[in-house]
Amino acid sequence: IIKRLPGFMLYPIARLYIAGTTREQAIALAQKLWHEQGVYSVIDHLGEDPQTWGEVESYVKEYRELCSSCADLRYVYLSAKLSGLGQRLNEALCQFRALTLVRLARTRGLFVRWDMEDHTLVDSTMSIHQALRLAGYAETGLVLQSRLLRTPDDLRELAEMRGGASIRLCIGIYNEPPEVALQDKPAMKRRLLNLLEEGWQAGLDVRVASHDPDVVRGALAIARKIGKQMSEVEIQMLYGVPDFSMQQEV
Repeated sequence: IIKRLPGFMLYPIARLYIAGTTREQAIALAQKLWHEQGVYSVIDHLGEDPQTWGEVESYVKEYRELCSSCADLRYVYLSAKLSGLGQRLNEALCQFRALTLVRLARTRGLFVRWDMEDHTLVDSTMSIHQALRLAGYAETGLVLQSRLLRTPDDLRELAEMRGGASIRLCIGIYNEPPEVALQDKPAMKRRLLNLLEEGWQAGLDVRVASHDPDVVRGALAIARKIGKQMSEVEIQMLYGVPDFSMQQEV
């Protein structure tokens, strides 16, 4: 139903969860959150699976503009979808665009993380991320979803990869079939915490994306158990889903 609704009908609902309809609004909100609450921001231009190269170019252009507008803002980094760069249309060209974007982000003092999408794109996303890291671009990372059955193996592959890895660990939002993903939400949460501990113990840079109190408190407990500095622990939450008491704990 949502896919069939026109944008003007979706906006009253969506506006609770988005920073704005323009990059200027998003950056202004990031500045406000930093100066008033000391909260860092990850800015993501919504849009995935473009059907034409024209839509791809529009997506890429917006990220170029974001790189310029966010230059040297130490409390901001960017998150993007490789499908927006044409991943399903031509993987080689997508990788070239990703390299171009990360290279530009480096000159602006910015980090770019690639969102993980449905299971059909995991291999491609892992491959493009690895190519960028091996090319010397430490300013890029990716996302792993605890619901996917393959994720423990993917985490271990990243732990052994030359060039290192920066990971956002989340449950994931895609409805995946049982042959590739867990179907029980508590099991997804338990696996997320197990993967987090394994990643930290392996020396990986792992951040947690969750609003669930058990997951957040579990992550903090793991950090204390293994002696990790709290200044190195990052919990990410969607704008519009604030848990102020939880933020104070973090």
